[in-house]
Amino acid sequence: MWLALLLMFADDFDAKLTKRAEALWEARERAVAELKTPKQIQERAARARAWMLDSIGGLPDRKTPLNARITGVFPRDGYRVENVVFESLPGFRVTANFYVPTTGPGPFPAILGVAGHSVNGKASATYQYAWIGMVKRGYAVLAFDPPGQGERLETLDPVTLRSRAGVGTPEHIQAGLQCLLTGTTIARYFVHDGIRAFDYLLTRPEVDPNRIAVAGNSGGGTQAAYLAALEPRLAAAVSSCYMTRWRELWSGPGPQDAEQIMPGMVASGVDFADFALAASPKPYLMTTAIQDFFPIAGARATYQEIVRHYEHLGVSQAAGYYEYDDTHGWSQPRRQAAARFLDKFLMNRETDGAEPPIAPEPESLLYATPTGQLQTSFGSETVASLNLKLAIDLHGRRAASKPMLPDQLARLVAARLAIPFQPAPAAWTPGAQKAASAWTETEGTIVPEGGEPVSAILFEPSKTAQGTIVYTGPAAD
Repeated sequence: MWLALLLMFADDFDAKLTKRAEALWEARERAVAELKTPKQIQERAARARAWMLDSIGGLPDRKTPLNARITGVFPRDGYRVENVVFESLPGFRVTANFYVPTTGPGPFPAILGVAGHSVNGKASATYQYAWIGMVKRGYAVLAFDPPGQGERLETLDPVTLRSRAGVGTPEHIQAGLQCLLTGTTIARYFVHDGIRAFDYLLTRPEVDPNRIAVAGNSGGGTQAAYLAALEPRLAAAVSSCYMTRWRELWSGPGPQDAEQIMPGMVASGVDFADFALAASPKPYLMTTAIQDFFPIAGARATYQEIVRHYEHLGVSQAAGYYEYDDTHGWSQPRRQAAARFLDKFLMNRETDGAEPPIAPEPESLLYATPTGQLQTSFGSETVASLNLKLAIDLHGRRAASKPMLPDQLARLVAARLAIPFQPAPAAWTPGAQKAASAWTETEGTIVPEGGEPVSAILFEPSKTAQGTIVYTGPAAD
C-alpha cells in the first residue's frame, strides 16, 4: 500500500513540475521568436553568459601561477607527446598530455581536448583516437583529465587504490552536492580548469594563440559547450553527444551528471541553444547520435534555433551540425566531422576529415604522475577540499556580520525556495473515513498557499496508539 501511495505522490509531483516547465518553455519560445536583429541576439547572448557564470557560482577572482612541469615525453612519427601537470588553483593540480606536431611550420592551431566520463579520462582509447587523429592533421592538442577521472580521483582509498565514491559520475555527484551548500557548483571547477588549460597553451611557442578550439564528447561535449560560452579567447567549438533541448530531455532520460545541469536552468529561460548563442559568432559544431540517450529530436530542434540566430548574425556557415545513426560516443564518423569542421575554420582548407590509422597508447605511458594518481604522487587539493575552505570562509564572514533576525532568515529561506514569505494556512477538506484497530483513516484534500489541491490521507491514532501521520498524494480527479 505504501509503495502505491508513494508512486501516486511521485506522479503527481512530476506532473506539477512538468506543467510549470511547459509554461516556461513556451515563454522562452515566444521570447526567442522575437530575436530578429544582431543587437537583440547579442543582448540575449550577453544575458546567457552572465546567467551561466552566476549559476555555476562564479569563477575565482584571480589567476594564480600555473607551476607547470613536464614529467615525461616520448616521440612518435610526426609528433611527440609530453606528459604535463599544472595547477588550476593553488595546489589543485591537473594532469594532461600535450600532443605536438614535429613536422611542418609552426605555430600550430591547437585544440583543448576535454574528456567525457571515461574511467581513465584523457587516456581513454576513444579519446586517444581523437587526439592522435588531430595531431596527425597538424593540430597541437592539450588533453586533460577532469576532476574525479583518470589521474585525478578525489576519493582515492589509500589501501585499495580505488575511488570510494566511484569513478566519474559518482565522484562528480558527491563533490557536486557539497558545492551546492556554498552557492557554487562543481561545474565552476570544470570551467576554470579549461580556462587555465587555455592559459597553459599560451605559454607554448608551438601554439598559435588565435587559433585555439575546444572539442569533446559527452561530458567533454558539456565542457566544450560551457567553455565556448565562457572563454572568449576560443576560436571555435565542437560539442559532441551533449547538445539537446530541455523539453525532450525532461521527458526522456532527465537531468544528467552534477556538472551537466546548471541550477535554475529551466526557470531562467536558458536552454541548450543559449550555450551556442553565448559563443556566437564563433564557429560552433554540434555532432549527434540518432540513438543517443540525449534525445535526437531535441538536438535537431536546438540546431534549428542556433542556425536561425547565426543567419541573423550573417554567419550561418559557422553553425555546424552532423548526425550519425549510432549510439552515444565519439565514434569515427563524428570525429571525422569534427576534423572537417576544424580544418575549415582553423586551417582554411576543405577536407574529407578522413582519420588516418591510429594505435592508441598504453594508459601507463600517458601518466603525468609516477603512480598514475595525483593523490599518491604529488598530492592535490580536490573539489571537496577547496569547497570546504570556501565554506569555512563563508562561515567566518557570516559569524563576523550582524546576526539575522528570525524574520530576515525566514524571508531569505522563502526567497531561496521561491515560495511566499507568509503562506496562508493550508485548507483541509475531509472526505470518506475508515476505522482500523489502531487508527482511523480519513481521505481528504489539502489546498496549500499555491492554490493547487493535493489529495491526502490523515491517519489518526486510537486511544492505545500514539502519533499522527498525514500522507499527501495526488489530487482526486
